[in-house]
Amino acid sequence: MQTLITNYSRKQVKIYLEDGLISRLTAFLNPNLRYFIITDERVASLYLDTVINQLPNFDLYLLPSGESSKNLEEVNRIINYMLLADIQKNDYLLALGGGVIGDVTAFVAAIYKRGINYLSVPTTLISQVDSCLGGKCGVDFSVGTYLYKNQIGTIYHPEMILVDPQVLNTLPRSEFTSGLSEVIKYGICFSPSLLEKITQPELLSEVIYACLSIKAGITERDEFDQGERMTLNYGHTIGHALESYSRFTLSHGQAVAIGMYYETKQPDLRTLLANLYQKIGINMDFSLPMAEIVDFIKKDKKTNQALITVPVLTKLGKVSIKTINLDDFCRGIK
Repeated sequence: MQTLITNYSRKQVKIYLEDGLISRLTAFLNPNLRYFIITDERVASLYLDTVINQLPNFDLYLLPSGESSKNLEEVNRIINYMLLADIQKNDYLLALGGGVIGDVTAFVAAIYKRGINYLSVPTTLISQVDSCLGGKCGVDFSVGTYLYKNQIGTIYHPEMILVDPQVLNTLPRSEFTSGLSEVIKYGICFSPSLLEKITQPELLSEVIYACLSIKAGITERDEFDQGERMTLNYGHTIGHALESYSRFTLSHGQAVAIGMYYETKQPDLRTLLANLYQKIGINMDFSLPMAEIVDFIKKDKKTNQALITVPVLTKLGKVSIKTINLDDFCRGIK
């Protein structure tokens, strides 16, 4: 078993990674506690029985699968259900699912009774290599006909993260490929050796652990996203805008992959990305509607009036933070 311990300002987060871990949760869960499981319909059909058979005392809330569940209306329904079920301050939430489930559960945990403990059992590649760690959580918000990503949220950490790479065997290929885009981000920005491992299935656990180790170090040093942590947003400025523009018909991974390509200025690194995308099956067949996504970029949390602070890839394995004119950033994407 591989273990990481990440120390934040108010909480220590323990991360355990091992094949088959989802079938051995009793080694980590307290039988005297009550757990409130939040999961979605697809994950429930695959793994819910495995989890609840290990819990003597639990409640359950099922979300529809997908980004459409990531909103304040759903959060309101969950909290209403928790109050009716008499979930107490010392009970635990348990997030069983991918990025949407992780975001919603963490956000509910952060605001319910001013904070309740929760555990994370991530079930997608994106959530295992990235979103399960660091505490960022939030929901999307609609204004008129526009749906803006992650406009309401906070930073709130789980007590523990239990990562089982074997659950990825049931992940649809398209979602696994989507998750590889985040691995590519870690490789191109921080650890180029990762780029050589993403097509080697036998190294999957090693890749997941490496990504989590990188993120653990960065988020420990910059928990509240004031400096170095912004480097983890490479490709996400355009990526999040594309997700919102497409009303989430583009997956997070595909949108970030496109974002990384257009945010990369060096021709040789663009070629590297294009070749990697082709090799692993990331679809780049999407024209960039720059004029139409500018409004979404302006709503990005990294903008401040006419300026935007973004990660900039300076060379393979090296990324820095720069504050530039927002209009110049938008005009420079081509």
